Amino acid sequence: MLTGATGFLGAFLLDALLQRTDAIIHCLVRAGDEAHAWHRLRGNLERYGLWREEHQERLRPVPGDVSLPRLGIPAALSAALGQEVDVILHGASQISWLLPYRDLFASNVEGTRQVLQLAAESRRASVHHISSLGSTLIRPFENTRMVEEVTARSGLGTESILELPLGYLETKWVTHRMVEQARRRGLPVTLYAPGLITGHSQTGIDSLSQSQFLHALIKGSAQLGCFPDGLGWRFIPVDVVARDIVSCLLDPASVNHDIYLDSTSLLSPELVVETLRCFGFDVRVVPYAAWRRKVLALAATADTQNALFPFTDVIYALTPLRFLGQRHQFEWCLENRGCPDELRAMLEPRDHIQPSVVSQMIDYYVRAGAMPAPPVQS
Repeated sequence: MLTGATGFLGAFLLDALLQRTDAIIHCLVRAGDEAHAWHRLRGNLERYGLWREEHQERLRPVPGDVSLPRLGIPAALSAALGQEVDVILHGASQISWLLPYRDLFASNVEGTRQVLQLAAESRRASVHHISSLGSTLIRPFENTRMVEEVTARSGLGTESILELPLGYLETKWVTHRMVEQARRRGLPVTLYAPGLITGHSQTGIDSLSQSQFLHALIKGSAQLGCFPDGLGWRFIPVDVVARDIVSCLLDPASVNHDIYLDSTSLLSPELVVETLRCFGFDVRVVPYAAWRRKVLALAATADTQNALFPFTDVIYALTPLRFLGQRHQFEWCLENRGCPDELRAMLEPRDHIQPSVVSQMIDYYVRAGAMPAPPVQS
């Protein structure tokens, strides 16, 4: 098996693979040599509390870089991997809500092409590719069935169907087309599209990266002193994503299917505000439109201190009507209607947004110093 393991999700995927299988796992690590690769691999697992000495003998770090030709792997090693590897789990990508498509192309698009090529040349490896649920917001009107059913169910017009111009999601849309083409040519590829990934469901431990939208939503709203009343935000904890992907990967029925992963429950504004208040933050629920105006004002005033500043273009596209429409778009995808019943049953229950999870998330943000200091009580 070949996978990456130096990112946030990558670490938890590797941990789930080590617990659920006895396979030898080759880990592609962005590094110049094996010693550096080992250092990065172990350091990333230690960062999230996942390193286990007993697993070391099953790990094989592979120095490389997905943005380079042949993944930056020397020809001899690449040929050897082609003979040894029977499954490739590919989720490496550069995540940014700010960079344009051209800056993300090498890692996200060309990297995926190189992975598919490696699998094709091996003639024995299946590919499990991790994308994003958000890719369904790119050119959504091409999915005429979704548009017709969502508008019929919701009673909303087609103007509620969101098309989000975002370089990162555009790269994911392109890789979906590449997966479709690979399947037509006989390469077995399973595609996973998780929604917004957050911290661990039990510990709250998170990457706290600038691309982590849920953290920015909660922190930025605390900085604004208000949270939007709209029901539409949803998320899936990182350990749940890893568990579901590995479960599907181990089931032959998953081959050549698109599998959408997210919570079927929605984030309650009242729950967020109540939890923030328990931690000492003075926050209230306000109408979505009023909250959106405050977020857009961050761009007008260049308030880069607010965590939501990098996401102002996204919030600009999410008008109240489109915010509601996005909820129905995602619900349509999460039905996973193209998958066998056994796979759909494997993903249940998906009521991932619980008060305990939200509390663990915010508690971790506070302990990690990733939240503004709450006002001093007089």
